[in-house]
Amino acid sequence: MNGCTEPGNGCLRSQETQHRPDIRRPQRRKRQLRPDRDAADAIREIAADGQRAAHDNRAFHGRAVRFLAREQGISQFLDIGAGMPADQNNHEIASGINEAARTPSTTR
Repeated sequence: MNGCTEPGNGCLRSQETQHRPDIRRPQRRKRQLRPDRDAADAIREIAADGQRAAHDNRAFHGRAVRFLAREQGISQFLDIGAGMPADQNNHEIASGINEAARTPSTTR
């Protein structure tokens, strides 16, 4: 990364954001940053069922995209707030059903 300090332009992690939680960082990496772990622990203390709710939400997204792509023939999706990486993202599900499916995404 050549000492990347400014976000954007291929910079995955700025030195500034290494010290505060950031939802856009991958959540299933072997080495998570301390601020991300601390934020996740604090959320678990407040909302013990939050992890289950997040998994249920991801499952719903998958079912909805499958239904729309397979049953309704929809081939264009817009994924707003797609910053948190997850298994089986909406674009992967849609393109798995229809290779021509397009899913632009945004995180901001």
